[in-house]
Amino acid sequence: MKPTLITTANARILYDASAIDAPETIQFESEYWAHADALVRGLPGRGSAVVIPCTSGEAVLKRYLRGGLLAKINRALYIFSGYENSRAFREFRLLEQMHKMNLPVPEPLAALCERQGFVFSQMALMTKMLAATETLAEKQLLGTVSNDHWETMGKVLSKFHKKGVYHADLNANNLLINTAGQVFLIDFDKCRLKTPSFRWQNNNIQRLKRSLMKLFPAESFPLSGWSILLSSYQLNISGKNVHE
Repeated sequence: MKPTLITTANARILYDASAIDAPETIQFESEYWAHADALVRGLPGRGSAVVIPCTSGEAVLKRYLRGGLLAKINRALYIFSGYENSRAFREFRLLEQMHKMNLPVPEPLAALCERQGFVFSQMALMTKMLAATETLAEKQLLGTVSNDHWETMGKVLSKFHKKGVYHADLNANNLLINTAGQVFLIDFDKCRLKTPSFRWQNNNIQRLKRSLMKLFPAESFPLSGWSILLSSYQLNISGKNVHE
């Protein structure tokens, strides 16, 4: 990777110069690509994220949008706290670190933080599209999650936890599985590196279970698959027990 910074009067763009050409702020708007007659499509379970073309293939463009009550006032504006401290730059830097750790995450391509007046900013992130993937939620709905998939997910999650990667929103839409059975973890907004600890690791795993229970309640919950995931996780995390 070759992280490179572009500075303008009211914006900063951090991008990987070894992967894409220098982007402009307008290219972080999905409307730009639609007006350019480029193929733009949404992604199931991925909120505002869309797929756009880029020089290294397809990319995922994500705008940072608020939820909850504040979204009724303004979905896209956040209090400006410095370019490097912006959520987009922090996520780019974390993805960069995890790539150096050889963890299965999307490659960061570019991050934007743009000032809006004196107080606010808006942000966006581009990452390389992970080809031929479906979310765990999609695959479970289709009934195509195999025992091998569950085992691989447990092993992959243990790798992240042993490296101290805390995922703030570990759920069934943020685990991707490709046609070769490889598992990836995505969406690292508000995530960070922490000292490995049973407490937060267990809470992380339980968050994933709750997301599955919400999607597949009662008799449709993948109990056998979840047991395989837990066993694989425990085996690879050095024998620590994770309570069901």
